[in-house]
Amino acid sequence: MARSWRAVHRIAAAEAMRAHRELGIDTTRPIDPFFALERSGVLVMRQPMDRLAGAYLPANLVDGSPPGVLINVSHPPSRQRYTAAHELWHHRRDRDLIFDAETEWIARGEDGGPERERFAEAFAAWFLMPRQLVAVTMDLLGLVAEQLDEQGVYVLSLEFGTSYAATLHHLAGMGLIPRQAEARLQKASPQAIKRALGAIDVAADAWKDVRLVGPRERARAVEAVEGDALVVEVPEIPSSGYLWRAADVPEILALVRDEYRPAVPDALGGEGIHRFVFRVLAAGRQPIRLELARPWQRGKTVETRDIEVVAEPQPTPGIVHPSSLVEAAA
Repeated sequence: MARSWRAVHRIAAAEAMRAHRELGIDTTRPIDPFFALERSGVLVMRQPMDRLAGAYLPANLVDGSPPGVLINVSHPPSRQRYTAAHELWHHRRDRDLIFDAETEWIARGEDGGPERERFAEAFAAWFLMPRQLVAVTMDLLGLVAEQLDEQGVYVLSLEFGTSYAATLHHLAGMGLIPRQAEARLQKASPQAIKRALGAIDVAADAWKDVRLVGPRERARAVEAVEGDALVVEVPEIPSSGYLWRAADVPEILALVRDEYRPAVPDALGGEGIHRFVFRVLAAGRQPIRLELARPWQRGKTVETRDIEVVAEPQPTPGIVHPSSLVEAAA
């Protein structure tokens, strides 16, 4: 008899915790499944594949070749990451030749697929979104579970590197979002959310992400991918004379818009939001510096805000070497 979905999640969550511990993964920071595969001795290759999300190839005992994972490079980066975590389960538990047409359970429902795949899908969710990481990230972003809306779920999905649908479903499974709210939020499309953030036109194309740094967030590094849009918001009271400006824009970014939005449309005075909208031009690790000052008083900056941007290159076909990327970004 097939196990219940609750039992599958309980076993998968325990295995994800074991994998984090054995691989020395810090669950307070975004988790790289490609690095986990590499540390597990698995060779990872990205390539276009027809009707497949991924595949697991066990080690060849005859010629001594290591185990390998194939990832469909045509899929969005979030889905590639989920597929990598999915294949990690197969490496840890199955060790058989496996071809996966789908690796996100949300695409076919909790009751779909053989039990082996249900375990791999649940494991991927817990591996990429463990409870500690969810709690730390929500605190860092100033989000409250009871108040999560479409934008909050979308921002969390970018931090975890998972799809909007998979993130929402996992948060509901953890009990952070009521099932009724999940059904309502599931109707929102990432495209509509990105349009609401006011920067979808800045991204290289409609499938790129819009990264948001809100006005109340704590200091953190912002991860992005070439072609993404980045929106940085800071509180501002123009009537005070103190205005924000982009004092230092790194070469990996282009400042596309610099705008003020009042809290109440057409209101005079009061606090509003100053928005800096950037396009990510290239991979690299560089800081943005914003300064608050009265423009006519040179040298009298009263506040600064530094935001480190860590931009990854767009995934391309070939062997994945995450350890070299980690070393280069350090």
